[in-house]
Order: sequence, then structure tokens, then C-alpha cells
Amino acid sequence: MTGPRIDFDRVNAAALGKLAFVLKKLLPKRGGKIEINRFNARWRAPATGAGGHGAISLIAYARGVPQDEAARLLTEALGLDQGAGNA
Repeated sequence: MTGPRIDFDRVNAAALGKLAFVLKKLLPKRGGKIEINRFNARWRAPATGAGGHGAISLIAYARGVPQDEAARLLTEALGLDQGAGNA
């Protein structure tokens, strides 16, 4: 059984406004260097060459989880209503 669909664009937009909070709360304390542009949430891991755009992809990469799981974690951390605005 799956839960409600999460609006990835809405979650990424909400996370951008609270990026410092998101990073402190959800990024693992271990690991290598990740460069993050705090204005547009583009990120890059120089050691692996991985990179992306948005808090969801960053959390997914850093935690080693699928993007839907990262979106769910962000939705909960930001206190967003999972059912609102979803297609």
C-alpha cells in the first residue's frame, strides 16, 4: 500500500526557503564533502562526481534512499501536509 503522492516541486520549494534547517536536520553527520549552492540547492559531491538540483535529490543521495523516501522525510521535517496540492 502506498501513501499519498508527494508534490516534489512543492517540497523542494519549501525546503529551499529553509535549507540550513533541512541540512542540519536531515544530512548525515558522516561522509565526504558535498558542495551546496544555498540559493538554488544545486549540489555536487566532488569525490564521486554525483550532483543534482533540489533538496530531495540531495537528501536521497546523502542518505542512500530513493527520492520518494527523501521527499517523505522532507515533508515530515518541514511540517508540510502530504495530501495538499498533490496530483
